[in-house]
Amino acid sequence: MFDRSYTGHQYVLDVLSGHPGRAYQCFRLPPDAFISLRDLLVSRGHLSDTKNMLAAEQLGIFLRGVAHAHSYRQLCEFFQHSLETVSRYFNQVLKAIVSLSDEFEQFHPFFKNAVGAIDGTHIPAVVSTQLQNRYRNRKGFTSQNVMAAVSFDRQFVYVASGWEGSAADMCVLRWAVEQGQFEVPRNKYFLVDSGYANTDRLIAPFHGYRYHLADYRGRTTRRYAAEQELFNHRHAQLRNVVERTFGIWKERFQVLTHMRQFPISVQADIVIACAVLHNFIGRYHGHDLYFNMSQTEMQHVA
Repeated sequence: MFDRSYTGHQYVLDVLSGHPGRAYQCFRLPPDAFISLRDLLVSRGHLSDTKNMLAAEQLGIFLRGVAHAHSYRQLCEFFQHSLETVSRYFNQVLKAIVSLSDEFEQFHPFFKNAVGAIDGTHIPAVVSTQLQNRYRNRKGFTSQNVMAAVSFDRQFVYVASGWEGSAADMCVLRWAVEQGQFEVPRNKYFLVDSGYANTDRLIAPFHGYRYHLADYRGRTTRRYAAEQELFNHRHAQLRNVVERTFGIWKERFQVLTHMRQFPISVQADIVIACAVLHNFIGRYHGHDLYFNMSQTEMQHVA
């Protein structure tokens, strides 16, 4: 049934050699970033050319899938391969990118004390009927509750994925600290919202005072009723980096808002892989369109 006149590999080469905007639309990466990512994965031994498929097409299948939330069958038509072939290479590339997580999710303490912000976000999850109650969140849909720590240069420094949507944010954070190897550097701290406990490593805003940025907008002269309000405003301005990062992340990889029917373990790994890709782009291709999108631009696109 796959009788198109040109192969999936020819399509990938055509896109990478054409206008940069085409690669961006297809893979959410400019050609130079795509090629450098492929070379990195090959050099580490995570990917290799095979008799049936070159490494570039393997990477193209995965990136197209997560960028546009394609199903395996849609990828089969797009790349002209069987269902077994597409699913096998999709999962191989997924494992390859997840294997880079130790390298591309780490601390960047450029600031004297605060090293970033922590928050949770819900990624839609497709689960069996038996698991739906556990994964159903307060908004009524099934999801993973993903905890992320983000540095002020919009890099993910830690991600905990796979948690049920019904799990409380503090529960996920407690697991990350006690069992998930999440550590805050000595004498440093992360900014958190009021849903988390206030400790010497996690600094939350003052309760009972205005906090959200919307509370401070539209005022020509800014007056604070108390010092705590000034603290909360500065806190919110800094902690907003995590919301901006989530916005960039989800806008680039549509699979994070339209998850497909993978095993839940694969869905959790896809979240990690998308964080690794986000960090790779931010570290080596800082001119990237999505990475430099402003809060207003993200709201407009949404």
